[in-house]
Amino acid sequence: MAKIKAEDIEARLGGEEFVVIMPDAGAEEGQAMGNALCSRLAYADWQHIPVTVSIGVAAYVPGDKVESLLSRADGFLYKAKASGRNCVIGN
Repeated sequence: MAKIKAEDIEARLGGEEFVVIMPDAGAEEGQAMGNALCSRLAYADWQHIPVTVSIGVAAYVPGDKVESLLSRADGFLYKAKASGRNCVIGN
């Protein structure tokens, strides 16, 4: 199962949105991390309150700026929400 490493950065982006920055990781690792987070939240003991998460994964491509990378991740996030939530969509 994917785990957050010491060099990864997790932060609140705004509202109910969070970001995990994974240096030297590609789309496959990002997808694995998203699936692991999704599973952990789905099966966590939340005092019997169902919790779901929608995750958008975007991998850095040469020439990306922070804004374009976050915009792609946000687009995938909204596709995940539209797909019924509790899923991971990315490139």
